[in-house]
Amino acid sequence: PLRLLSCTASDSDKKMALSSRRRIRTRKNLPGTAWPHRRGSGTPLTVGVRGPLGASQSAFEAGRQPDAEQAVERAVQRSGPPGRLIETLGRGEKRAWRSHCANVVAHLLKIEHSPASRDLDHRRKEIVAWRRKMHDTLTENPGMKGELSEMLARAWKDGRRDAVEKLTEQAGPENWPAEKRILRSWQLRLPQECPYSLEEIVGYDPFDKDSEPQGDFWPPPVARVFNEKLGRDYPARR
Repeated sequence: PLRLLSCTASDSDKKMALSSRRRIRTRKNLPGTAWPHRRGSGTPLTVGVRGPLGASQSAFEAGRQPDAEQAVERAVQRSGPPGRLIETLGRGEKRAWRSHCANVVAHLLKIEHSPASRDLDHRRKEIVAWRRKMHDTLTENPGMKGELSEMLARAWKDGRRDAVEKLTEQAGPENWPAEKRILRSWQLRLPQECPYSLEEIVGYDPFDKDSEPQGDFWPPPVARVFNEKLGRDYPARR
């Protein structure tokens, strides 16, 4: 009877072991599931986590550690050498400065040549905000100061074109022929060359490192409009 009981217990153990091995093999085929593996004779089974490619989680994590560094390297490779990357960033800052400058130029022209507009104070506040952005950009990129003349020339063309379009729109033409006539009239009426100095546009001396935009620094024609229409007392300096 004793041997019979021992034999019965052994068969049961074999069945349980076989069932366990089947479960293990099933789990090995499923990514992200726990599976036991033996690390040596006589040591208990330990549990690891399988990664998406069938490796243990520890190996999977080890393979992912340099991902961030590789991403940075790929970004640098796409942009070219470090010098080219810096040049690309510099072009973006120049475009931002020119865009703000063009906005200021357009507003100055609209204020001077359309003083009856009800948007005078709104335009004044927008100019103040753009001047601050221009100052910040130039302060963070002092190397751009050597290119201000060229940047201002391009900003003048963009700002003048925008002023012509907005003044034409403000006139409210009823049809396309009327719009063409008004557009042509403003193109001839506005000055072909920039009548404002760099300091009058940015509101300070950009070559003085301690200088900042001044709220009362305006071109004389613009200052006179503000003084008359908004009751200000801005100096009409030249």
